[in-house]
Amino acid sequence: DRTIKNEIQRLAKEERSLLKDCLLEAVKHGGVCISPGIWSDKYRKICYLGATAHFVEKDGKYYSVDLFCTEFKARKKSGENIMKLLRKELLVFGLEDYLSDIIFVTDRGSNFIKGLDGFTVLFCTAHRLNNILKHTFYQNLLKEKKNDKNKTRTVIERIEKTPNKTTKYRTTIEASPEIDSQMELLNGENDYETDDSEISDDDDGIIVYSSTTIYDLPTPSRELYDTILYCKAL
Repeated sequence: DRTIKNEIQRLAKEERSLLKDCLLEAVKHGGVCISPGIWSDKYRKICYLGATAHFVEKDGKYYSVDLFCTEFKARKKSGENIMKLLRKELLVFGLEDYLSDIIFVTDRGSNFIKGLDGFTVLFCTAHRLNNILKHTFYQNLLKEKKNDKNKTRTVIERIEKTPNKTTKYRTTIEASPEIDSQMELLNGENDYETDDSEISDDDDGIIVYSSTTIYDLPTPSRELYDTILYCKAL
C-alpha cells in the first residue's frame, strides 16, 4: 500500500510541475482564468474549496484543468478565510505573484465578492441562468406585498421541493429602475383624451391598454410581468 501511495504522490508531483510551467507561461500574456467555488458534503459534514483553471497557450489551444479540491477547515466561510486557502493552494503552481493578472470567475456570493475585491472578477452566467430558471419554474410563490409607493418591492415566501425535503424561504427583492418607471407609466393617469363614441358595444372583450393599470391586466399577463420583474431582480 505504501508503494502505491508513494507512486501516486510522485506522479501527482510531476504532473503539477508540468502544469505549473504551462500556467506560468499562459498567465504572462493574460490567458488564465480561475473559477473557485465552495461545496459541501452534507453526509460527511465537510466543506471543500475547489478551483478550475482555464487557459490558452500561445498556439491558441484551450485547456480546462481542475487545480485542486481541498478541505475547508475554517469555521467561517468569510472572504478573508477563502483567500487565505486560495493563496495557499495557488502557491503550489507559482501563481501567488500573478493574482492581479488572473481573471476570476465566480458566482455572486458575498464572501467571494469581498475576498476577491481588488482583483479582476467576472460573475458566472450559468449561475445567474440557474437562479432565473429556479425562480421561474421550480418554486411556489405564496405571498406578495408592496412596501413603497415609489419603489416596487416584493416580499416573497416560497417553497422549494426536492424528492428528499421541502424548504421554505423568505426573501425581499426590488425591481430594477426601468421596471419602476414602467409601473409609474401604467399606474399613472391617462394623459390622452379618448372619444367614447369610438368604443362600441362589440368591444366588451377588448382591453383598452391606454387606460389600463397593471392590476387590470388579465391574469396570464400579470404572471408574465411578475416573472420578468423577479428575474430582473436576481
